[in-house]
Amino acid sequence: MGKAICTCGNQKGWYLETAERSKATGREILYGIVRCSKCRSCWRTRAKYIRKLPGADRYSDEFQIEDRMEKQMLQNDIDHLKLQLQMVRKKICEKERKLRNLEKRNV
Repeated sequence: MGKAICTCGNQKGWYLETAERSKATGREILYGIVRCSKCRSCWRTRAKYIRKLPGADRYSDEFQIEDRMEKQMLQNDIDHLKLQLQMVRKKICEKERKLRNLEKRNV
């Protein structure tokens, strides 16, 4: 979880108070305000850490949106890596072809 400011250390007393979207990094990220029921301190943390906290069920739609965005981002990363792999394979084929041509000349 994000850096907790809970002074009592009672993790069982933590619950999700609210969830909000932030667009500070160029893409929307879901954050949650977590509060401790014992010492009443609160802090902000990323959505991936707050799904199992009490009170998170109210924001299931937000979590689904977050999952879809994460899935799309991962798919984009996979597509980019596949393109890079294709370029590397092409370069390997070119180098192997040049090597074969050199070996033919020197035989």
